[in-house]
Amino acid sequence: MFAGLAQATENDHRRVMVNVAVFSAETEKMLGYPFFSTVSISREKNVFKSSAGFSLFSVKDIVYSDYDETVAYDVSDLYRPARQRYNFRINWGVPVIDGYLSVGLDTGTKTSKLEIPTSRFIGFTKGIKIGTRSVVVFGAGQWFHAGIIERPCLDSYDREYWCPNLTAWKDKAITDYRNEKYFDIKYIKAF
Repeated sequence: MFAGLAQATENDHRRVMVNVAVFSAETEKMLGYPFFSTVSISREKNVFKSSAGFSLFSVKDIVYSDYDETVAYDVSDLYRPARQRYNFRINWGVPVIDGYLSVGLDTGTKTSKLEIPTSRFIGFTKGIKIGTRSVVVFGAGQWFHAGIIERPCLDSYDREYWCPNLTAWKDKAITDYRNEKYFDIKYIKAF
């Protein structure tokens, strides 16, 4: 079976898994087949996202210097990926632990000035029925990856610049790409 969300973010995966865990807890049956909770196939251009689907930064085709707005440069070719990016999470029920195991893969992306490496995901979700109309859901997951790699642009004097705004490389903001993880405890009561 194919179920899931195209162009999904971390929150979409978590929502799907909470719904599946609630269903399993209420019916006391686990899904007997693997299923996708998220699937994304993209060729990023100008907006680059983390493995979890959150924006890292964006780049316009024509950028202007933060120091002098009369200085402009076309960087569209510098941030054009050579291949598509695939990101998915597949889940299956594990009867021994009465929960769902999730594994995922993000193939990352690479341009001449930016590389987001391949990442792997592992997660777990379990719903526990409390009384006749309540469920507690426990969920946890984490992406494992190396940090992103950025390469500077060079001017005619071999000075290094950050391409998205033509500022000095040493003044560049650090792109936040930590190991993305979550831990959820949700109490759901039907009325």
